[in-house]
Amino acid sequence: MRLFVVMALALLGCSKRETPLVLAVDPVSEADAKAYAEKLVTLVRPCDDKKLAPFIDQDAMAAKFATTSKLPNVQHSAHQLIGTSVGAKILCGWMRGIDDYKLMRIKPVGSELHPIMRRLIKDPRSGITVIGYDELQLGTTRKDHQVRLYDAFSYVQGQWLTQVLGGNMAALENSLDTIGDIPEMADQVRKARDLLRASHFQEAVQTIDKLPPQIRNYRSVQLIRIRASAGLGKDSYRAALAELERIAPNDPSIAMVEMDGAFAVGDYDAALRWIDIIDKEVGGDAFQDANRAFAYFKKGELDKAAEHAEAAMQREPTLQRVWEVKLDVAIMQKKWADAAAAMTALETKFGIKFDEAKLRSSPAMAEFVETPEFKQWLANRK
Repeated sequence: MRLFVVMALALLGCSKRETPLVLAVDPVSEADAKAYAEKLVTLVRPCDDKKLAPFIDQDAMAAKFATTSKLPNVQHSAHQLIGTSVGAKILCGWMRGIDDYKLMRIKPVGSELHPIMRRLIKDPRSGITVIGYDELQLGTTRKDHQVRLYDAFSYVQGQWLTQVLGGNMAALENSLDTIGDIPEMADQVRKARDLLRASHFQEAVQTIDKLPPQIRNYRSVQLIRIRASAGLGKDSYRAALAELERIAPNDPSIAMVEMDGAFAVGDYDAALRWIDIIDKEVGGDAFQDANRAFAYFKKGELDKAAEHAEAAMQREPTLQRVWEVKLDVAIMQKKWADAAAAMTALETKFGIKFDEAKLRSSPAMAEFVETPEFKQWLANRK
């Protein structure tokens, strides 16, 4: 959103004609795609845009922006991007607070090979792990024959990086009669964002609902609306999620938002449907197996929950989320030895600290804490 007004002013204030940019990169092999993905893993934890910039083909990024965007004076705006590190800065913004980054698979897209990456970010306040996926578009730079990234799709943002550069502007341009109204509309979106940040949820929703339909329906504006609606209660949250689904039905790029919302409002069948959509898109992930197990757990279908928890464990036993769900299911199934083993793994492998007093006072743990398995776990732990 920070680029919203900046891009608006740049586009409105310039009429200089520029030489059209042409995207000129060569394809990459599967081995090169994997090698780049593995290198990127080392560059984003933590992410320093100055260190990342040499691995981004900013010229190719500018050319793709120029050839895919329908914005006015886009060639001039694209020329301004050449030689900058805007791409690296945006990517590092996506990676802020990242705990883990991993290559999931190489996805064929036409004649190209796109690495699918998973990022895990742990909220320092709640301890909750937030998941996201990125699809990388790579090319071999013709000047030095090095593989570099020139675009990336965020399944959290629901946009390509090149769309982030000017996508909001495109929505505005397509929905207004005159280009002169763009700054006013940009101010309204920014106002809604600021109201959300100040926890004025009702006012944020009302501000968005007064926008022209194509702006209100734009992805980033919808995400503001959903977050504000969540602050108004489950009914408002559920309605906002339904509106986004009507705009983009079965779209993998909204699956993460819809899945989180479905869990929050207790619609576990919807959560399972969205899990399937995102899991198919990324080619399968133990984290989504664990989410699937948790949805069945919340539905009370413990056999299915155990089945998917085991599938997650077989796929990626080093993933904390897998052990968390395994513990939940084991407690409900009264498999005390499995529960004790999960708690041991969470403490020894992932640094989770269980408080004995809290365990004893938890209704969910009431039966477990009286078992020999729990007493043995305590003894071994001490």
